[in-house]
Amino acid sequence: MASRPHLANRQLARERLNLMIDQLGAKHAMQIGEIVQTMDASGETTVGRIVDALLADRTAEGANKALSGLISAFNQTCEAGGFDLELDRSSNKKLGRDRPVRFRVSQLPEPSPERAQLDSEAHRLIQDQQAELNQERGRGA
Repeated sequence: MASRPHLANRQLARERLNLMIDQLGAKHAMQIGEIVQTMDASGETTVGRIVDALLADRTAEGANKALSGLISAFNQTCEAGGFDLELDRSSNKKLGRDRPVRFRVSQLPEPSPERAQLDSEAHRLIQDQQAELNQERGRGA
């Protein structure tokens, strides 16, 4: 699977997961939800936080094997369903429990303007339109 170039923050990961939750099955949906809960706002977590949350009853080797299986199954589900989401674990095994784990996407959503910006732009546009109408009325009279 080709790696997706953009990191997904926690909010984007949740939004994308909501689109595909029915495809995962109850067990995987719960496990992926737990992974999201361990993420910081930027969307990054670590192998250690995931193991502590989901796989604390396993040996280090068993936990890594289970996490690999979960990541693989999740990514296969995303690919088969055409969902733009991938769970990625750093390949740097020397980091051990500190290995970063994050969601990636191919396309980031278009940024939406903030409410204050929308309010200021809408006010200006309405004034400009009224001014044009008043000028046209003045010419026609």
